[in-house]
Amino acid sequence: MFHLAPLRARDLLVLTTLLCACFYSPVSARAQGVYSEDFEDDAGATTVGSGWTASTGLAAGDITTLGVELVGGNLRFEWEHSLNGGATATWTSDAVDLSGFTNLQLSIFYGEDNPQATGTVSLSGGLLNTQSLSPGSNSFTSIPDGLSTVITITLATPKNKWVYIDDIVLSGDVAVAGCTNSGACNYDASANSDDGSCTYATIWYVDSDSDGFGDPAVSQTSCTQPVG
Repeated sequence: MFHLAPLRARDLLVLTTLLCACFYSPVSARAQGVYSEDFEDDAGATTVGSGWTASTGLAAGDITTLGVELVGGNLRFEWEHSLNGGATATWTSDAVDLSGFTNLQLSIFYGEDNPQATGTVSLSGGLLNTQSLSPGSNSFTSIPDGLSTVITITLATPKNKWVYIDDIVLSGDVAVAGCTNSGACNYDASANSDDGSCTYATIWYVDSDSDGFGDPAVSQTSCTQPVG
């Protein structure tokens, strides 16, 4: 009969738990929207929207036209002034609740009319350090899980030029806790967030003479006690 029977000291063998290579095996799941802003519900020269705020850091006399304005369904920052130099605007989302989500991804559309214009994005809580935006669609993946975050986008443009952002989407999979290691005894194919519950197969040694000691020559690896 197989038991978790101790081996004799002379065999110099130790009952061990089988260690197997661990890897993350998320299930295929459709990403769900956590936060999105397409600026379609807001219009005009405004620095406050539904779920976001924007600021230029400019005094009233430093800007002659526009500043931050919603144009054609996107948020545009244009600084027109007789002075040389450039100016910066910051767009900030309200706090975004991330609880219950995993495999986070962020996408942003960014446009400019001058190569000297720049855009950057970051997520608070250390989820995404400052990243540069390139003209067109931008996507950021492998964002770690968190409880909440704030999206911050900084736009800089030379005078008499513009830069804009649109279609800001933070998405993720609904977190399903469980064992995500396919080599574990209790692997859960529906889980996409490992909860540390994985258990692994054990080496069982047969105690054929029922003396309480296993036979090192006859063993079997199994998640449960073998029959016989």
